[in-house]
Amino acid sequence: MEKITEYYDTKTSLKVREVSTAKGPDGAPTVQTVDLMDYKEVNGVKLPHGMKVSGALPVPFKVSVTDIKLNNGVDDAVFKM
Repeated sequence: MEKITEYYDTKTSLKVREVSTAKGPDGAPTVQTVDLMDYKEVNGVKLPHGMKVSGALPVPFKVSVTDIKLNNGVDDAVFKM
């Protein structure tokens, strides 16, 4: 069974961290931490453009987003009934 704990900034209400614990292949618990950062507004929605993942892999790694497109090319008619 996996357990996920989320952490939010009390001033901005933005999610800043997620810690997940699950059983590894050997049955021992593994913990993975994902830190979200560098929030930028995209079409009126704040989204993280940076992420640091550590714990589950032997070496932590960082992800940097350069471009986010929301509903790009999706016709409004798709959402009508």
